[in-house]
Amino acid sequence: GNLVNGIKSKIAFHIVDQNGKGVQCRGIVINDKTDTVVKYATLKFGIGSFVLTPEAGHTYKAVMTLPGGKTMMQELPMAYTNGFVMHLVAAGNDQLKISVQAPANTSLPSTVYLFAHTRGAVKSVETGNIQNGYTEFLVDKRKLGNGISHFTLFNQDRQPVCERLYFKYPEQRLETGMTTDGQEYEQRKKIKIHVTSTDQDGLPTQANMSIAVYRIDSLQAIDEVDINNYLWLSADLSGTIESPGYYFSNNGAGTEEAMDNLMLTHGWRRFRWEDILQHKKAAFEFVPEYVGHIISGKITKTGTGLPAKETSGFLSVPGTRTQFRPAISDSNGYVRFDAKDFYNEGQIIVQANSQQDSLCSIEVSSPFAEKYSSRLLPNLSFGEIHTQTLLNHHISVQVQKAYSGNKLNQFSFPVVDTTAFYFKPDITYLLDNYVRFTTMEEVLREYVTPVLLRRRNGKFNLSVFDEPRQQFFETNPMVLLDGVPVFDMNKLMNYDPLKIRKMEVVTRMYCLGNMFFTGIVNFVTYNGDLQGYELDPHATVIDYEGLQLQREFFSPLYETQQQVDSRLPDFRNLLYWSPAIKTNEQGKTDINFYTSDLPGKYAVVLQGLTHDGKTGSKVIFLKVTETIRHQ
Repeated sequence: GNLVNGIKSKIAFHIVDQNGKGVQCRGIVINDKTDTVVKYATLKFGIGSFVLTPEAGHTYKAVMTLPGGKTMMQELPMAYTNGFVMHLVAAGNDQLKISVQAPANTSLPSTVYLFAHTRGAVKSVETGNIQNGYTEFLVDKRKLGNGISHFTLFNQDRQPVCERLYFKYPEQRLETGMTTDGQEYEQRKKIKIHVTSTDQDGLPTQANMSIAVYRIDSLQAIDEVDINNYLWLSADLSGTIESPGYYFSNNGAGTEEAMDNLMLTHGWRRFRWEDILQHKKAAFEFVPEYVGHIISGKITKTGTGLPAKETSGFLSVPGTRTQFRPAISDSNGYVRFDAKDFYNEGQIIVQANSQQDSLCSIEVSSPFAEKYSSRLLPNLSFGEIHTQTLLNHHISVQVQKAYSGNKLNQFSFPVVDTTAFYFKPDITYLLDNYVRFTTMEEVLREYVTPVLLRRRNGKFNLSVFDEPRQQFFETNPMVLLDGVPVFDMNKLMNYDPLKIRKMEVVTRMYCLGNMFFTGIVNFVTYNGDLQGYELDPHATVIDYEGLQLQREFFSPLYETQQQVDSRLPDFRNLLYWSPAIKTNEQGKTDINFYTSDLPGKYAVVLQGLTHDGKTGSKVIFLKVTETIRHQ
């Protein structure tokens, strides 16, 4: 809320340096007569709070004394004559007391409403009447969800006037455990880790986990951000949380006060109450991609550059696997194509119907983000103690690339549907099983019986036999060559049929998206590369980066003595990594991997999540010693 004259208010502050790190300092608050009103100091990470009761007719400034003796001055916001001030404190018996104050002689309406929600789920709604400038609410903590809850105070007109954040530590948690078959291991030796997962009562529970085993040195330490403090804390706050692990690994009044200060300085809302009260629909900057990557573009009229609305656009990925997507532009000419299972780099062809919209072209939007974070990164600096470690890391990377480069660049190919968008065609012609004619016209007339070829006014037209209705369609079907639409039938008739491996015909009305096709005729070449077919000049052909393939984690095996004695160096500092470790119904699973040639201290970081949202993490350490080999 705001400062109100004559009412005690809690003010939180956050002081950071140029690198975003908190600065510990002390200070005072002075009024316009330079009288000291309040003394204050930071508690943790440059965050602190103090209590101030502003008086009418006075202004206030905060004077901060920084390390080194430098001082800074900041004006406090002006206090209002009328308004509401909300306080939240623990009341015991698992309850929170929310007190609301207003000037006793105020003319403000007496009815207020308290609304509490946790990540959008409503937890409590209460009504109170202000009498003599005061009212209070008692809220049961057990009603609140785990993590951050928002308390919003509304006035009688249902307008938000105060808001406060409160953090509730998760009561239910996932307990993860790891036991190893040793504490010290020689180089190139097998490590076996037994993983367990239980709930807070020690009962086995299934969990989905990730694990990483990496070397600890002056450049690589344990990250304070884990699944617990990220999901419950950092993900729901704005800005950067310095040392988020502190709020979970320490207990006591100091930690609770530091958490309360964090809620005051880092609180935010993903929405605006004004939009909700006016029933405005949420606006999404990015369209959810449910079935695959969305390729977007804009259809414009050639020459004028004006958007072409309600114009058909077609996207194709040439190849033996037919990938074809149609779409219709909106009122601004924008068009979106659902590119399901489009992986890795490839060439795409986008075009409009040259027979109907010959003066239209499509410009494809970049798949890369064009916005960058405004947050400045701290300066990168290394002391002398890091020099040798940095050199060792550099050598390790070069050795791995030189001796294991081909194994580091292995990818797992996802299981995708290789059939065409129309699934199984009604009729398939493998042209090598027939007499190979020298013209496309002869092929269609001689044995492709469901396709009727006609010539009117010097132009060829195709019609597909509609099997359900037992008659030919009156309009041209969707004709494809390696998945690329062909609209000029004369051009197709001049194409060499000896380059065609097969033809597939759909003898029925087919609906794809918001388009209807009166049959489909798909020509597929031997290599799926159009083999010399000249595209329409208005078609856009670009190299486009699709979804990246999943890289397979490289972890060598040293099962035989010959593998152990191999002279190929193994300078891995990441021994094992997996994002999908699953425990069984008994909450157990085993992990096996091998050490490398790098001795040192290694951390094993395990993080997990259950199907009902319980989180847990565990860190243990291993030591790899140098093996003495006898020649």
